Amino acid sequence: MVFEKSFFRFVERFPAFYLVSCLLAGSAYGAVYTWVGDTLVNDDWSEDSNWSTSSAPVTGSHTFNINTGSSEANPVVFDTGATTSFGSIGVSMLGNNSSDSGFLRINSGVLEFAAGQQYVGDSGIGHINIENGGTLRKLNGRLYLGNSAGGLGTITVNAGGSLISGTSNGGMIIGGAGDGILNLFGSSFLISDTSSGGDNRVDVGTSTGQGLIDIRDGIIDANSATVPQSLLIGADT
Repeated sequence: MVFEKSFFRFVERFPAFYLVSCLLAGSAYGAVYTWVGDTLVNDDWSEDSNWSTSSAPVTGSHTFNINTGSSEANPVVFDTGATTSFGSIGVSMLGNNSSDSGFLRINSGVLEFAAGQQYVGDSGIGHINIENGGTLRKLNGRLYLGNSAGGLGTITVNAGGSLISGTSNGGMIIGGAGDGILNLFGSSFLISDTSSGGDNRVDVGTSTGQGLIDIRDGIIDANSATVPQSLLIGADT
């Protein structure tokens, strides 16, 4: 009770300071961008009106979700020609719930996850297609393809596209309790770690789901300056 009275006296005396403190605390967690557009009308990632925040995602401690409004034939198109980096400890998802689906094509530029967890097909369906000079780069934290039961997550890297996992404590789960698929068609997947104590393993089929890597004129490069990286097939089965 004494604390409550002291707190309210403080707010009454310094309202501006309290407001600024709240705003700064909120900004530390960043924004959550949710796709509200319809790719049949406009598929542009950079279009502000396609997002719940009325502004397109920008580099920072943010997360994004694509669960409705896209399809395999008409995905959301990331074609910025620049790097957009998400550094939040939060979660980004394509296909969160069992009835959700999210489809994304990285056509140019770099979409980077600097931290946090990302789910391509958690309980729903998620698909990322990378091509034409586009890059998906995962640094710290895990990237899950087909995480929960019933989920299906797919990443397809076509010629001209690239997928990079590193540099420290990153990694990928291809098929957790759901099913995960990684397609490398004339492209490369670099598993890289330049730290002295990183854990950047890629697990295929780790739980009750199934994991598949389909390589057609592609390559997996487990390269590291200091730490041997691992690719585990049937890791926990």
